[in-house]
Amino acid sequence: INCTTVPETLAASTLFGYEKGAFTGANKDNGGLLDEVKDGTIFLDEIGSGRGMHCQLLRVIEYGTYSPVGAPHDVRHSQAKFIFATSNVKDIQPDLFHRISGAQIRLPLLCERKDDIPFLLEHILRKNARDFGEDPKTYEPEVVGILNKYDFPGNVRELENIITTALMYCDGPVLKESHVEASIISRVPIYAASGLFGDTSPEQDLVALYAARVRPILEKAQQSGVVLDWRALQKTLIEEALLVCGGNKTWAGQLLNITPRTIRNNVVSKKDI
Repeated sequence: INCTTVPETLAASTLFGYEKGAFTGANKDNGGLLDEVKDGTIFLDEIGSGRGMHCQLLRVIEYGTYSPVGAPHDVRHSQAKFIFATSNVKDIQPDLFHRISGAQIRLPLLCERKDDIPFLLEHILRKNARDFGEDPKTYEPEVVGILNKYDFPGNVRELENIITTALMYCDGPVLKESHVEASIISRVPIYAASGLFGDTSPEQDLVALYAARVRPILEKAQQSGVVLDWRALQKTLIEEALLVCGGNKTWAGQLLNITPRTIRNNVVSKKDI
């Protein structure tokens, strides 16, 4: 059960059940999860977000007993086993944490296991194809390369969201690097709204993405042996920064370490001012 979906007022009745007449709408007895699983296993996902369950769980974990809502004298025994999952241990009340932190399994962040990205990518492509009744799309090798440059603060869920969005840009059988790049760029406003922009991972991702776009421009100019027009080059770099930052001049200025005014003075197209 996902604890985020259980309102605090329903935590006790969800776990322990309730007696008929215990509250408005309780028209019949309900055994709850503990009664349903008997001596089986309950998986409580995102337990850190289900604070309404924390106090309710202390007694049953400590003593193996509980009472349905509305029947305080009906003490029942439970042999149920619990598995807990959380993305933030700090959200769990200390009393509960010390009771449940027995055998721990830490799932590495996606940024720590990037060798998994090709397998996850193929799984996501197959899943999307199945959902929409289409043949699975293939992908350019460069797609894995650009995904490897990204730190995925949202882990596997974010990878799935990025690929799903990239597929919206793809109108052929092959997912291309440009589709994934556009999907990643589209997430910049999300970072800003959530307060993540300027933090380590998102900022590093933007810098890496910007460098990947600008590097071919500089290499081509160097290989051609032409004398660079630095004024024109500055405008090109600014335009690329604006593209990566979703048109936001403040973010682009932070990326280039220049003021938004300098950006406005160098934008080629009047529509971008």
